[in-house]
Amino acid sequence: GPAHWNWLQSYPGYPPVNRTVDVTGDMTVEDYRDIVPGWYVLQWPPETTTTVHIPTENIYGQLWAEGLTYEEGEQRGLLAELGYGTDADPSAWTTWASMAWGSQVGDNDEYLSTIIPDETGVFSYAVRFNGNWGVGNPNDVWYYGDTSGGEYDPADAGVLTVLGPSIELVKTVGTDPNVCAATDSILVVPGTEVVYCYTVTNTGDLALVDHDLYDDQLGDLLVDFPYTLEPGASAFITAT
Repeated sequence: GPAHWNWLQSYPGYPPVNRTVDVTGDMTVEDYRDIVPGWYVLQWPPETTTTVHIPTENIYGQLWAEGLTYEEGEQRGLLAELGYGTDADPSAWTTWASMAWGSQVGDNDEYLSTIIPDETGVFSYAVRFNGNWGVGNPNDVWYYGDTSGGEYDPADAGVLTVLGPSIELVKTVGTDPNVCAATDSILVVPGTEVVYCYTVTNTGDLALVDHDLYDDQLGDLLVDFPYTLEPGASAFITAT
Protein backbone atom coordinates (compact mmCIF):
# COMPACT_ATOMS: atom_id res chain seq x y z
CA GLY A 1 0.00 0.00 0.00
CA PRO A 2 1.02 3.66 -0.21
CA ALA A 3 3.22 5.33 2.42
CA HIS A 4 4.28 2.01 3.96
CA TRP A 5 6.25 3.59 6.79
CA ASN A 6 3.12 5.39 7.92
CA TRP A 7 1.47 2.08 8.73
CA LEU A 8 4.01 1.45 11.49
CA GLN A 9 3.35 2.22 15.10
CA SER A 10 6.26 4.32 16.29
CA TYR A 11 6.54 2.74 19.72
CA PRO A 12 5.39 -0.28 21.74
CA GLY A 13 6.72 1.26 24.93
CA TYR A 14 8.88 4.03 26.27
CA PRO A 15 11.54 4.56 25.12
CA PRO A 16 10.85 3.01 21.71
CA VAL A 17 12.34 -0.39 20.95
CA ASN A 18 12.28 -2.69 17.95
CA ARG A 19 9.58 -5.35 17.79
CA THR A 20 9.40 -8.75 16.18
CA VAL A 21 6.51 -10.61 14.57
CA ASP A 22 6.55 -14.39 14.10
CA VAL A 23 4.99 -15.29 10.75
CA THR A 24 3.69 -18.80 10.31
CA GLY A 25 2.24 -19.82 7.00
CA ASP A 26 0.06 -17.43 5.03
CA MET A 27 -1.01 -14.55 7.24
CA THR A 28 -1.63 -10.80 7.16
CA VAL A 29 -0.20 -8.56 9.83
CA GLU A 30 -1.90 -5.18 10.14
CA ASP A 31 0.29 -2.88 12.17
CA TYR A 32 -1.01 0.60 11.45
CA ARG A 33 0.60 3.64 12.98
CA ASP A 34 -1.51 4.70 15.97
CA ILE A 35 -0.17 7.84 17.63
CA VAL A 36 -2.54 8.92 20.40
CA PRO A 37 -1.41 12.28 21.82
CA GLY A 38 -1.38 12.48 25.59
CA TRP A 39 -1.64 16.27 25.52
CA TYR A 40 -2.12 18.94 22.88
CA VAL A 41 -2.86 22.63 23.27
CA LEU A 42 -3.21 26.02 21.64
CA GLN A 43 -0.27 27.40 23.58
CA TRP A 44 -0.26 31.13 22.83
CA PRO A 45 -1.79 33.67 22.43
CA PRO A 46 -5.33 33.12 23.78
CA GLU A 47 -6.53 36.07 21.71
CA THR A 48 -5.12 38.26 18.95
CA THR A 49 -6.16 41.20 16.78
CA THR A 50 -5.11 42.04 13.25
CA THR A 51 -6.27 43.88 10.15
CA VAL A 52 -7.85 42.11 7.19
CA HIS A 53 -5.16 40.67 4.82
CA ILE A 54 -2.42 41.34 7.42
CA PRO A 55 -0.76 38.35 9.21
CA THR A 56 -1.33 37.91 12.91
CA GLU A 57 1.48 37.58 15.39
CA ASN A 58 2.93 34.08 15.66
CA ILE A 59 0.48 31.56 17.10
CA TYR A 60 1.87 28.50 18.89
CA GLY A 61 0.62 25.00 19.57
CA GLN A 62 2.24 22.12 21.50
CA LEU A 63 1.90 18.36 21.33
CA TRP A 64 3.08 15.57 23.61
CA ALA A 65 2.95 11.93 22.54
CA GLU A 66 4.61 9.24 24.62
CA GLY A 67 7.71 7.74 23.05
CA LEU A 68 7.70 10.19 20.17
CA THR A 69 7.93 13.90 20.94
CA TYR A 70 10.57 13.45 23.66
CA GLU A 71 13.21 13.21 20.92
CA GLU A 72 14.88 16.48 19.96
CA GLY A 73 13.73 17.93 16.66
CA GLU A 74 10.78 17.54 14.32
CA GLN A 75 9.27 14.07 14.24
CA ARG A 76 8.57 12.33 10.94
CA GLY A 77 4.95 12.07 9.91
CA LEU A 78 3.40 14.48 12.43
CA LEU A 79 1.05 17.02 10.89
CA ALA A 80 0.21 20.26 12.71
CA GLU A 81 -2.27 22.83 11.44
CA LEU A 82 -3.78 26.16 12.50
CA GLY A 83 -7.31 27.19 11.53
CA TYR A 84 -10.07 29.64 12.33
CA GLY A 85 -13.81 29.96 11.79
CA THR A 86 -17.17 30.57 13.39
CA ASP A 87 -18.63 27.05 13.47
CA ALA A 88 -18.67 25.38 16.89
CA ASP A 89 -17.22 22.28 15.21
CA PRO A 90 -13.66 23.10 14.08
CA SER A 91 -13.64 20.22 11.59
CA ALA A 92 -16.11 22.33 9.56
CA TRP A 93 -13.62 25.18 9.18
CA THR A 94 -12.12 25.54 5.71
CA THR A 95 -9.11 27.65 6.73
CA TRP A 96 -6.76 24.97 8.06
CA ALA A 97 -3.13 25.48 7.03
CA SER A 98 0.19 23.89 7.99
CA MET A 99 2.20 24.95 11.03
CA ALA A 100 6.00 24.78 11.07
CA TRP A 101 7.94 22.92 13.74
CA GLY A 102 9.47 25.58 15.95
CA SER A 103 11.28 24.13 18.95
CA GLN A 104 11.58 21.40 21.53
CA VAL A 105 9.90 22.39 24.81
CA GLY A 106 10.77 19.69 27.33
CA ASP A 107 9.17 16.52 25.99
CA ASN A 108 6.77 18.53 23.79
CA ASP A 109 7.02 19.56 20.16
CA GLU A 110 6.04 23.18 19.58
CA TYR A 111 4.70 24.41 16.24
CA LEU A 112 3.95 27.91 15.02
CA SER A 113 2.20 29.78 12.22
CA THR A 114 0.17 32.92 11.49
CA ILE A 115 -3.33 33.62 10.21
CA ILE A 116 -3.89 35.96 7.25
CA PRO A 117 -7.65 36.67 7.40
CA ASP A 118 -9.54 37.66 4.29
CA GLU A 119 -12.60 39.12 6.01
CA THR A 120 -13.40 41.22 9.05
CA GLY A 121 -15.17 39.93 12.15
CA VAL A 122 -14.58 37.90 15.30
CA PHE A 123 -13.56 34.26 14.92
CA SER A 124 -12.44 31.26 16.96
CA TYR A 125 -9.08 29.69 16.24
CA ALA A 126 -7.43 26.42 17.26
CA VAL A 127 -4.66 23.96 16.41
CA ARG A 128 -4.93 20.33 15.34
CA PHE A 129 -2.53 17.39 15.08
CA ASN A 130 -2.47 14.09 13.20
CA GLY A 131 0.26 11.45 13.46
CA ASN A 132 -1.67 8.71 11.67
CA TRP A 133 -2.50 10.23 8.29
CA GLY A 134 -2.25 7.98 5.28
CA VAL A 135 -4.48 6.04 2.92
CA GLY A 136 -5.95 2.99 4.58
CA ASN A 137 -4.96 3.81 8.17
CA PRO A 138 -8.09 3.40 10.32
CA ASN A 139 -6.48 5.62 12.97
CA ASP A 140 -6.31 8.63 10.64
CA VAL A 141 -8.01 11.27 12.82
CA TRP A 142 -7.28 14.85 13.83
CA TYR A 143 -6.90 15.92 17.46
CA TYR A 144 -8.13 19.50 17.99
CA GLY A 145 -6.51 21.67 20.67
CA ASP A 146 -7.84 24.74 22.49
CA THR A 147 -6.24 26.95 25.13
CA SER A 148 -7.02 24.54 27.99
CA GLY A 149 -5.41 21.47 26.43
CA GLY A 150 -7.01 18.16 25.60
CA GLU A 151 -10.37 17.70 23.93
CA TYR A 152 -11.59 20.79 22.10
CA ASP A 153 -14.18 23.03 23.75
CA PRO A 154 -15.51 26.03 21.75
CA ALA A 155 -15.53 28.10 24.94
CA ASP A 156 -11.75 27.68 25.24
CA ALA A 157 -10.86 28.46 21.62
CA GLY A 158 -8.60 31.38 20.77
CA VAL A 159 -10.37 34.61 19.84
CA LEU A 160 -9.35 36.33 16.61
CA THR A 161 -10.57 39.90 16.00
CA VAL A 162 -10.11 41.15 12.44
CA LEU A 163 -10.40 44.88 11.82
CA GLY A 164 -10.89 46.51 8.45
CA PRO A 165 -11.49 49.82 6.72
CA SER A 166 -14.96 50.84 5.59
CA ILE A 167 -16.35 54.17 4.41
CA GLU A 168 -19.72 55.62 3.42
CA LEU A 169 -20.08 58.51 0.95
CA VAL A 170 -23.23 60.63 0.53
CA LYS A 171 -23.49 63.28 -2.20
CA THR A 172 -26.10 66.03 -1.91
CA VAL A 173 -26.82 69.25 -3.80
CA GLY A 174 -28.03 72.72 -2.76
CA THR A 175 -27.32 76.39 -3.37
CA ASP A 176 -25.68 77.59 -0.14
CA PRO A 177 -21.85 77.16 -0.23
CA ASN A 178 -21.69 77.35 3.57
CA VAL A 179 -24.11 74.52 4.25
CA CYS A 180 -24.08 70.85 3.35
CA ALA A 181 -27.46 70.35 1.72
CA ALA A 182 -29.75 67.54 2.78
CA THR A 183 -31.27 66.94 -0.66
CA ASP A 184 -29.91 64.90 -3.55
CA SER A 185 -31.84 66.85 -6.22
CA ILE A 186 -33.14 70.41 -6.65
CA LEU A 187 -34.97 72.54 -9.24
CA VAL A 188 -33.19 75.76 -10.26
CA VAL A 189 -33.51 78.34 -13.01
CA PRO A 190 -30.86 78.44 -15.72
CA GLY A 191 -27.65 80.12 -14.64
CA THR A 192 -28.04 79.27 -10.95
CA GLU A 193 -24.82 78.10 -9.31
CA VAL A 194 -25.33 74.87 -7.38
CA VAL A 195 -23.18 73.46 -4.62
CA TYR A 196 -22.40 69.76 -4.31
CA CYS A 197 -21.63 68.42 -0.85
CA TYR A 198 -19.71 65.18 -0.25
CA THR A 199 -20.05 63.71 3.23
CA VAL A 200 -17.86 60.77 4.22
CA THR A 201 -18.30 58.66 7.35
CA ASN A 202 -15.74 56.19 8.62
CA THR A 203 -17.86 53.09 9.21
CA GLY A 204 -14.88 50.79 9.79
CA ASP A 205 -12.54 49.98 12.67
CA LEU A 206 -9.45 51.89 11.53
CA ALA A 207 -8.54 55.56 11.25
CA LEU A 208 -8.36 56.71 7.62
CA VAL A 209 -5.54 59.17 6.99
CA ASP A 210 -5.24 59.77 3.22
CA HIS A 211 -8.17 60.51 0.93
CA ASP A 212 -9.00 60.65 -2.78
CA LEU A 213 -12.30 61.92 -4.15
CA TYR A 214 -13.28 61.81 -7.81
CA ASP A 215 -16.54 63.00 -9.37
CA ASP A 216 -17.29 61.87 -12.92
CA GLN A 217 -18.62 65.37 -13.67
CA LEU A 218 -16.16 67.55 -11.77
CA GLY A 219 -13.02 65.37 -11.90
CA ASP A 220 -10.50 65.04 -9.07
CA LEU A 221 -11.59 66.88 -5.94
CA LEU A 222 -9.07 65.33 -3.52
CA VAL A 223 -5.79 63.53 -4.26
CA ASP A 224 -3.86 62.05 -1.31
CA PHE A 225 -5.45 64.61 0.98
CA PRO A 226 -4.04 64.19 4.53
CA TYR A 227 -6.79 64.12 7.12
CA THR A 228 -7.32 61.70 10.01
CA LEU A 229 -10.88 60.43 10.04
CA GLU A 230 -11.40 58.34 13.14
CA PRO A 231 -13.85 55.40 13.25
CA GLY A 232 -17.40 56.73 13.52
CA ALA A 233 -16.43 60.27 12.52
CA SER A 234 -17.73 62.22 9.51
CA ALA A 235 -16.41 65.09 7.40
CA PHE A 236 -17.59 66.90 4.31
CA ILE A 237 -16.36 69.14 1.50
CA THR A 238 -18.27 71.19 -1.04
CA ALA A 239 -17.69 71.92 -4.73
CA THR A 240 -19.48 74.10 -7.25
